[in-house]
Amino acid sequence: DDFRIEENEWLASYEKVADHNLAGLKDTGDPKATFKAMDMDGGGMVLLGEWCGYLTEKEIEAHTVLGEFLNISTETKAKTHKKGTPLKKFSPSKAKQAERVSAIKPNSRFTGEAMIPLEKGVSIDAEDFVNCFRLLAQKNEHGKKQRMRAWQQADSNRNGLISLAECDQWVKDVLVAKCIKGEGARIWSRYRKCYIHAFNRAKGISDTTDGDGVASDDYVDIKEFRLLVGFLCAYVVLFDAFQLVDGGSAGIDANDDFRIEENEWLASYEKVADHNLAGLKDTGDPKATFKAMDMDGGGMVLLGEWCGYLTEKEIEAHTVLGEFLNISTETKAKTHKKGTPLKKFSPSKAKQAERVSAIKPNSRFTGEAMIPLEKGVSIDAEDFVNCFRLLAQKNEHGKKQRMRAWQQADSNRNGLISLAECDQWVKDVLVAKCIKGEGARIWSRYRKCYIHAFNRAKGISDTTDGDGVASDDYVDIKEFRLLVGFLCAYVVLFDAFQLVDGGSAGIDANDDFRIEE
Repeated sequence: DDFRIEENEWLASYEKVADHNLAGLKDTGDPKATFKAMDMDGGGMVLLGEWCGYLTEKEIEAHTVLGEFLNISTETKAKTHKKGTPLKKFSPSKAKQAERVSAIKPNSRFTGEAMIPLEKGVSIDAEDFVNCFRLLAQKNEHGKKQRMRAWQQADSNRNGLISLAECDQWVKDVLVAKCIKGEGARIWSRYRKCYIHAFNRAKGISDTTDGDGVASDDYVDIKEFRLLVGFLCAYVVLFDAFQLVDGGSAGIDANDDFRIEENEWLASYEKVADHNLAGLKDTGDPKATFKAMDMDGGGMVLLGEWCGYLTEKEIEAHTVLGEFLNISTETKAKTHKKGTPLKKFSPSKAKQAERVSAIKPNSRFTGEAMIPLEKGVSIDAEDFVNCFRLLAQKNEHGKKQRMRAWQQADSNRNGLISLAECDQWVKDVLVAKCIKGEGARIWSRYRKCYIHAFNRAKGISDTTDGDGVASDDYVDIKEFRLLVGFLCAYVVLFDAFQLVDGGSAGIDANDDFRIEE
């Protein structure tokens, strides 16, 4: 999934979203010009972030109720920091890489079979990550025992399945426990973008459901746990090489946009040869290699495309890493009946036509509608907003409810909410307030936009957690009301996005999370 709308999708569907009554979608006189304005980077497609940014700007310009909220939130963020001082962003120190000194505590260092080979080009951070987890990927008895212990920690809600949020939190917990103070959280943050790719490779091999009736294709169960660990290690090594090309240097800085353009590749492809990955060695024709990586022909290589290309090359070259990746793929194929496609969780679009609320009667919202819901908004988006909108109210009742909700959301009691905690809390609220199975379905349908809401809210105040990580990566209690408001707002924006992407409401096989013209 790369969440983009292509131009043909937009031209076929722009009239459908007019009923959402969003300022940027009403009265679209010249749909081609509108598409061009949305496509902020000129890449020929509209990503979800661009979509939300464009619509936010139009709501503010039109002085709508939603626009006033979004504008106040932006102004609040600006006022909280000193004039002329840029917001702090957590960025790993690149100087540390030259030293090549491990951050792992001596008693936590790995000794054993190297399933994931680490060559001299791999950064010390990637080495440390792999060495913190590689024991859990071993197929021997000792590895199995350690996996059983680790599973108990990772499956925090004890439902026999690990969500992406639980995986993310568990990875952080392991790194923080095994590395010297501050380094574990830093390494976790550096490679965080690739965990979803590892998770998506591992999930759905076995065919299980959780207590809410959601297929485990959206989760990892205990049979898939060893593969998940192996994929985490493998994808960190792949992402480590990606970072060296993206922005032109190791780690993350202001030049990194998590996609590789051709000029970046041509300037840096020789730097990654030392990673000893089959697809990066002996690059005789770098332009041809870039073209092969750029699978959708969009003129840039996204992280998913990078990992897909390198995985294919490792398998073709029969490397140790390739054998693991190939065995994992074959295992996935064998687990399901021949000729039967893997089940994917996809919200039923028939439900939208009925427009019957899934919220339990005693959980329905009554109060001031800060987020206006027009007739074009789906019943799922209505239900989402009505489950949370009370928490965005500025009155005394709303404040009391927010304090209770904060206690649930801040699960580790450190005074900050991570993206993983936010994701889990959203699911918990929806499951509690909706009839059986519907809460988890609605949570899954809009899950891709939560990170955009989270990123808008985080970093307004200037706090650090116990590991010394700036709260620019987290949401604190002062930002919680804004987070709730942004969640509601971005769900409405994403609801319209879904109607254009793939040409219909909800998510199906035609949706690639990008809008083409």
